[in-house]
Amino acid sequence: MCVHAQLQTEDRYLSNRMVGENIFDLFPASASGSLRAGFSTLWSGRKGFCEDLYECAGETGELSVYYVISMSRYDDFHAMIRLRNISYYINKHERLLRQEEQKVEDLKRLAGIGVWKYDSKKQRLESKGYADPMFQPGEYREMDMAEYFSRMSVTDVEKVKEYIRGLDAGRRQESIQYMMHYQYGDVVLRVEPISCRPSDGGYLWEGYVQNVTDLITGQTRIEMLRQAIDSVSEDVFAVESDGSLAFANKTFLEHNVSDRSRDVIGEKVFDLNKTLVDKTQWGDWLRSLRENGGSWNFTQDRVSDGQGEAMTFENYSYLIENQLHQELIWVFARDISERLKREDEINSLQYLTNSIINNIPVGLYVKDVADDFKYLFCNRSAFDFLRSGREDVIGKNDFEIFGRSKAEAIRNEDLQLVSDRTKIERTGQVGGASGSPVTYEEVRIYSEKKDGTPLIIGVFWDITSRVALEKELVEAKEKAEESGRLKSAFLANMSHEIRTPLNAIVGFSNIIAETQDMEERRGMYKIVETNNERLLSLINEILDMSKIEAGMLELSSKPVNMRVLCGELLNANLFRCPGNVIFSFDGSSPNLVTRTDPNRLFQVFANLITNAFKFTDSGRVTFGYRLDGPNIVCYVEDTGSGIETDKQDKIFDRFVKGNDFAQGTGLGLPICKVLIEKMGGRIGVESAIGRGTKFVFTIPYVPPVNERVGSGNPGRLKTSVRKAGARKAVSGTVTVLVVESEPSDFDLLCDTFGDGIFFVRADSGVEAVTLFEQYRPQLVLLNVAVTDINCAEVAGIIKEVSPGVPVVAFGNSAPTDCYDDFMAVPWSREQVERLFNKYL
Repeated sequence: MCVHAQLQTEDRYLSNRMVGENIFDLFPASASGSLRAGFSTLWSGRKGFCEDLYECAGETGELSVYYVISMSRYDDFHAMIRLRNISYYINKHERLLRQEEQKVEDLKRLAGIGVWKYDSKKQRLESKGYADPMFQPGEYREMDMAEYFSRMSVTDVEKVKEYIRGLDAGRRQESIQYMMHYQYGDVVLRVEPISCRPSDGGYLWEGYVQNVTDLITGQTRIEMLRQAIDSVSEDVFAVESDGSLAFANKTFLEHNVSDRSRDVIGEKVFDLNKTLVDKTQWGDWLRSLRENGGSWNFTQDRVSDGQGEAMTFENYSYLIENQLHQELIWVFARDISERLKREDEINSLQYLTNSIINNIPVGLYVKDVADDFKYLFCNRSAFDFLRSGREDVIGKNDFEIFGRSKAEAIRNEDLQLVSDRTKIERTGQVGGASGSPVTYEEVRIYSEKKDGTPLIIGVFWDITSRVALEKELVEAKEKAEESGRLKSAFLANMSHEIRTPLNAIVGFSNIIAETQDMEERRGMYKIVETNNERLLSLINEILDMSKIEAGMLELSSKPVNMRVLCGELLNANLFRCPGNVIFSFDGSSPNLVTRTDPNRLFQVFANLITNAFKFTDSGRVTFGYRLDGPNIVCYVEDTGSGIETDKQDKIFDRFVKGNDFAQGTGLGLPICKVLIEKMGGRIGVESAIGRGTKFVFTIPYVPPVNERVGSGNPGRLKTSVRKAGARKAVSGTVTVLVVESEPSDFDLLCDTFGDGIFFVRADSGVEAVTLFEQYRPQLVLLNVAVTDINCAEVAGIIKEVSPGVPVVAFGNSAPTDCYDDFMAVPWSREQVERLFNKYL
C-alpha cells in the first residue's frame, strides 16, 4: 500500500490519487512481477538497497513506459521508493535503434546478405535473409543438405562438400563461393563462417551468406572491359591532377615501362617516360585541358621506353571528375607512326603518279557528264596541247574553250559515247605552236565514279612523227622494192659482166696455145690482159661495196701532193685511153698538199676517168682540181655521149647505169659518192646529151703541219715481184704469197730464202685475193699486224677458193682456228726453214 506520494509530474500509471493504493496493482503484470521480486530481495535482508529498470508495455499502438525504481528500507514496516520516468529517453533511443536496424535490414536486402546455421550432427542447414531465394528474410528455414546440393551447380558440388567436411571436423574455413540454379536464373552465393560451438556431439556453425551475383557479374564485366582495353593498340591511361598514374592498360605499359613486373599505379606519369610528358610540361597540359573545355587533342613524338624506338602518337585527352569530386585526366593515345609512314608512301606514290601523268607525252582529260560535260582534270601534256592554263580549262565545257562548230562536233560525239557506252577512236589535225600542222590520235571511253557519277575519260597523243615515219617507211619500201628490182637487174647484168671477160680469157688462152704467129699472140695476150683488168675491177667494186654495207670502210689520213697524185693518175691511165681520145691533166691546177686518204682519192679519180673513157669514142677527157676557200674542187670532164636528164638524179644510186648497154656493174659511182662523203666532201654531175659530162667533187683542204711529203705516190698500192734461182732444199720453183705492208720486211725474206722460191707481195686484203687468183701460190704468209684488212676474212676467202693451200699467220698473236699455223715475230732463219720444209 502506498501511504505517501510526492510527484513532480503525472503519467499513465502514476498520479496523486495513488495514495492508499497497492503499488503492485498500479503497474502491468510484466512490471509488477519484477517489482515484487525486488521487494522480496529488499525485505529478506539480502540487500538494503536495490535499483532496476522496469518496462510497462503499452497497449497496441502505444509506446512502453520505462521507470528507474530505487528502493531502500525506511524501517521495519516502511520502504522508501523513488520512481523516475525515463520513457522519453528510452523511446527516443529505441526509435533510433529501430531506424538503424531498419537501415541494416535495408542494407542486407540491397547487399543480398543473410545468416545461416549448420548443424554438423544433423547435416542440416538453416538460413534466413536476402541472399538465397529459397529462404525468407523473417525466420529461419531448415533444409536437408542433399536437397540443397541438388540445386547447386554440378561444377561446385564437390568443392562445397569438401568445404562442409572441414566444418564437420570443426576446422574454421575461409569463405567459399558457389552457384545455385533456380527456375528464374542462376545465383552466386558467398558463405563466410563466423562462429562455431560444440552441440550434441557435433558442431553448430553460424555465419553470413551474401548473394554476389551482381558483384560477380559486375566484376566479370569490368574484367572483360579491362581485357578489351588491354587488347586495343592504343595507349589508355588515367592520371590524377598531381600527375599520379591511376590506370594504365597493357599497351601503355609496353610503350612506357621497361620493367613489366613493376606496379606503376600511383607513380608520377612524368617519371615513367620523359618523352611522354615531363614535370615542367604537366602544368601546361592541365591548363590546356581546362582552357579547351576539358578536352585537348594533339600529336606528339616520343620514344618508347620498352623498345627504344621513336614513335608518333595522336593524343585525345579528357578532364573528368569522378564521384569523389576528384579530377582525372583520361588519355587515349594512338600510335600513328605506321599510318604516317603509309601516308608518306601514299603521298610519294601519288607524287610519282602525278609526275608520271604530268610528264608522259600523252594528253589526259576527264569530263563530268552530269555537270554539262565540264572538264574535271587535265594533265600537263593536255594543257600544253591546248596551249591553255588550268584556269582556262578546268570547270569549263567545250563551248567555253573551242569555237562553236568544233564544240558541237565534240558534244555530239560525247552524247553518242554516253549512249553507246563503248569508246571513240579518231585521228585529227590541229595547228602547232610553230605553225606546222600537228596530227594526233584520240581515244575516249565512258566510265563512272564509285557513286555512279558518269565520266568521260580521254587520252590523245601526237602522232606527227609516226605519220612522218610511216610515210618514210612507205618511201623506204618503195625504194627497197626499186633496189630489189635494180639488184635483180644487177645480178642479171653481173652474169653477163663476169662471163664476158672469162669467155675471152678462156677462149684466147686456148687459141694462144695453138697459134705460132708471134704478132697474133701479142694481140691475143693484149685481149686476155684487158679482160683480166675488167674482171679485177669488177671484183674490187663488189668487195668495196660489201665493205661499205658492212660499215667496215675506214679511211687513213696522210699528207698528199695533189700534183704528184694526178701525175700518177695520168701515167696509170694513158694506156687505157681509147685511140681517138686525148687524155690530159689540167696544168693550171695549183701545187697543193693536203691531208687525206691517198688510196681512196686515187680510186675516185680512177673510177671517174674509167667511166669517161667508157662513154667517149672521140674528143677529150680532162681532169684536174682547184682551191676554192676551205675545199679542193676536183673534176673529170669528157666530151662523150652524156647522161639523160631523168637519170642524173639517180646516177649515184646502186645498180643504176647511165647506159644499160655499156659495160659495168652500176657500183662505181655509188662507191665514189660514199668515199667522198666519208672524206667530208660532196659529189655532183653536169651533163648534156651529145655534149659530154663533167663530174665535180670536193674534199676538205687540210694543210699538213711540219710534215715532209715525198715526190712519189705515198700510200699507193704496189705489187712487188721478185724471182730467184733454184734452192737445193726444194725441187723445182714454188710460189709464196706474202701479205705484208712493209717492203723492207718483204725484201729481207726474199734475200734470205730467194733460191728456188718465187715471192709475191700484197699490202691489202683485196690485192691479196687478186694476186692469189693470179699466181696460185703453194703457201700464203699473212701478217696479222696489217691494220687496214681483216686477216681472218682474207684467210677464209683463200680457203674457200683453194682449201688445200696452207695459210700461215705471223705476228704477235692470232686465233689458231682461222689459220693452218702461226709464226711469232721476230722470226729466225731456222724457224722459217722448218715452216717451208713442212708445207713446201
